[in-house]
Amino acid sequence: MSIPVPADEPDPYSHANPNGSGQDPLGGAPTVIDIEIETRRPRLEMRMQAEKDALPLVRQALRALAQSIGADPEGLQDAELALTEACANAVRHAYRDGAGMFDVALEARPRELLAIVRDEGRGMRDPWGDRGRGRGLGLTVIESIARDVEIRSERGVGTEVVMALPGARYEPIDEESFAPGTTVEQVVRRLVAMAAAQSDLPAGRVTEALLAAEMIARHAADRVAGDRVHVRLDQIAHGIDLRVGPLEAGGTAEILRDADVAVLGSVIERFADRVWAIPAADGSSGEGERLAARFLAG
Repeated sequence: MSIPVPADEPDPYSHANPNGSGQDPLGGAPTVIDIEIETRRPRLEMRMQAEKDALPLVRQALRALAQSIGADPEGLQDAELALTEACANAVRHAYRDGAGMFDVALEARPRELLAIVRDEGRGMRDPWGDRGRGRGLGLTVIESIARDVEIRSERGVGTEVVMALPGARYEPIDEESFAPGTTVEQVVRRLVAMAAAQSDLPAGRVTEALLAAEMIARHAADRVAGDRVHVRLDQIAHGIDLRVGPLEAGGTAEILRDADVAVLGSVIERFADRVWAIPAADGSSGEGERLAARFLAG
C-alpha cells in the first residue's frame, strides 16, 4: 500500500539528497507552492515563486480560508483585489532579474482577515511617497481598499505589506469548536485544482487529482505530527506532485486505508499515478513522514 522511495530515485526534497534543489528527478519546474496550514485555527502561510501564475493560487487560498470560516463569498471581491495588488507588486517589481520568492500569510481573526505579503527583493526608497512620485498604482489601490495598512520596505532587504482585508463577513470564530483540518481540506482542494489546470492536465485528470487530494487532506489532519500541515505542490514533466506532512510514523498507510471506498477501494491509489511514503529526513523531533502523490496527464 505505502511504498518507499526507490534507491535509484532519491527524494528531491530530502536533506540527505545532495541535489535537493526543488527540481523533480524526472525533470520539471521548481516548486509551485509551499504552504503551511494550521489545523486548529484558520491561519496559513505560503511561499512561492514571484511569477504571475502565483496570483490565482493566492486568490484561491484566500477563498479557501474564507470558506473554512463560513465567510460570505460575495464580499471577497475587494479583499481579493487588495491582496492581488500586493502580490503583483512583489511579482513585478521586487526582483530585477525576475527570479525570487515571496511569502503570504493569511489569518482569520475574530472580525477581520489579516494579510501579510513579504518579499526579499530590492525594496522601495519611499513606499509612502507622493502619489505621483515613488508610489505605484497598486499601493494606491491597496490603501483605498484595505484598513490598517502598513508598508515596511528597505533597499536591498525587501518589502512587507500588512493589511486588514475588507468585506469578508462571518461570525466571530470560536477556536474551541473549530474543526481540525477544516482549512486544510478547503485549501488543498482549491490549490490542487488550480495547479493541475496550470500544468495542462486534461479535465478528467484534474477532476481525479482533485478527488484524491481531497481524501488526502481530509485524513491528513488526523495523522499529522503536530498542529500544522505542510503541503508542497510541484510541477513535473506532464503533471504535478503533491506532498503532505509531517505525518506520524505509518501515517501514509493509515491515510490510504482511511480513503477506502466501497467498490472503488482507495480513492487516492485509484486516481494517483503513484503514491509513496517519504520517510523523515532525519531523526530530529518536529519532522515526520510525508505522503507523496503524483498525477500525470496520461
